[in-house]
Amino acid sequence: MKFKPLALVAATASIIAVFLIFFAQSPRSRLNVMQFSGLAFVAIVAVRTLSGSRASPEPEPKKAFKIPFAGIAIGFAAWMPALACGFISDDFGVLHDAGRGSMLVQLWDHLRYGHVGTFLRPLGFASIYLDYALWGFSPVPYHATNLLLHLASVAAVYFLARNLGAARDVAAVTAGVFAAMPSQAEAVVWVGARFDLLATALTLWAVVSYLYFKKSRSPAAYFAVLLLYLLAMLSKENGFLLPLFLIAIEVITFRAVKIRDLVPPIGLGILTFVYRWTTLSGIGGYLKSGSAASLNIGPKTLEALFVRGPSQLILGLNWTQPPGFFAIGIASLAVAFLVTLGMLSRPSWKSCARIKLGMAWVFLSILPAHFLLMIDAGLTNSRVLYMASAGAALVLGQLIGEIPQRRFRQTVVVALSLLFSLGVFHNIGAWRWTSRLSQQTLSDIRNLEPAPPPQTEFVIAGLPDTVRGVFLFHASLNESLRLAYNRDDISARRDSDRVMDHEDPQRQIHLLWRESSGSLVERQN
Repeated sequence: MKFKPLALVAATASIIAVFLIFFAQSPRSRLNVMQFSGLAFVAIVAVRTLSGSRASPEPEPKKAFKIPFAGIAIGFAAWMPALACGFISDDFGVLHDAGRGSMLVQLWDHLRYGHVGTFLRPLGFASIYLDYALWGFSPVPYHATNLLLHLASVAAVYFLARNLGAARDVAAVTAGVFAAMPSQAEAVVWVGARFDLLATALTLWAVVSYLYFKKSRSPAAYFAVLLLYLLAMLSKENGFLLPLFLIAIEVITFRAVKIRDLVPPIGLGILTFVYRWTTLSGIGGYLKSGSAASLNIGPKTLEALFVRGPSQLILGLNWTQPPGFFAIGIASLAVAFLVTLGMLSRPSWKSCARIKLGMAWVFLSILPAHFLLMIDAGLTNSRVLYMASAGAALVLGQLIGEIPQRRFRQTVVVALSLLFSLGVFHNIGAWRWTSRLSQQTLSDIRNLEPAPPPQTEFVIAGLPDTVRGVFLFHASLNESLRLAYNRDDISARRDSDRVMDHEDPQRQIHLLWRESSGSLVERQN
């Protein structure tokens, strides 16, 4: 059946827009529409991949775009507004710790004892502590570091695709897709998510080094694999996934598993995990109902792994961030182009292998964070999708490269680059807004109480956990006030937090927070 691709795009976009405008007017209902659209796209890709895998080998497609690196430039430029964001939420806690003593002593303690008995991420903390030593409390350089780490991952995705056999232009398109996936906003913009950026960049380059080793048998390349793997594990827990990615590559790409090539990284991972277990006196990580959250499997686990996580990964827009009609336009067109892309693409057997690897990469990446994958309409906790977005980009890049119609192939590259970049711009808006609220809240408290008595505790009512899907102070309210006053005898809590029996009401200042055009706080006593 022949049809005009742009006509299908227009028809699909119109249908999605009608649903989003007239039938899905709440953030949650719009999330549901995107969830269904994401499932439809994944189903189409699965069918195309299975049918393509049975086809005879085909030559590599022609160039996907006349200027193959334009998508990377457009995508990376979309992140520039992140430089205007201030510190937010857990940033204050890390910065407070950074100023408490010698950086080397603190990092040594992180390596020996972990962070509050929960995480072993010394390299992640080291990167933020180094920024603090260089720049103090100026947020712009911290965000610039995040953008450089993101750029390092973009470059790694390009070389990953190339070493997997993709044509130069297809690899560039793949990297361009990864450069500006809207679901990456929390990971790239939030300084407190530096751990995800580091672990992903190091893991990607470790995989690239492994693929180079497979071709060259270079001892230096293999040493790079082990070194990068160790650094990734010391950045964040998802760095431990490298051996699973390598096994997936051996099975799907090379169709054979060379055990001797995998034994050293697997052994290194086991040794590092034993050290982590010993250091943290257990598996560590977030707790849920008194036990490790990663070990809690419930009814929502399958939905999180196979529905919510993948759909937010591909079509993640912050529906709590105004203006809604701008997001509706982006979402409608993105869904339309993706569905049309899935229907028109004719993957060869080589591309099918890369698509299957991308799908495996997505699943393996999100599996350890299954308990955080019920990502809501505001994209809270979407940082856990950052490593998985490399797999999604690999899938989309191969599909685009296999569109037979040259003109439509170029149209898809331009359209998705622009739509994803606009989605990034939209999502960053929530972070800029909430970071300004954070700074204004601290400023208003200082103006209201310029010199609180010693040992003062601020008790704040009406303070939400999140604003537009972005954490507002979160667990670092105490440290944020201490930094604002430059006094460690100051403390703060929400009025809903647990009250200690020994608290002295005479040393408490009760405040009411409300998002308004004037002062954000007012005194209650």
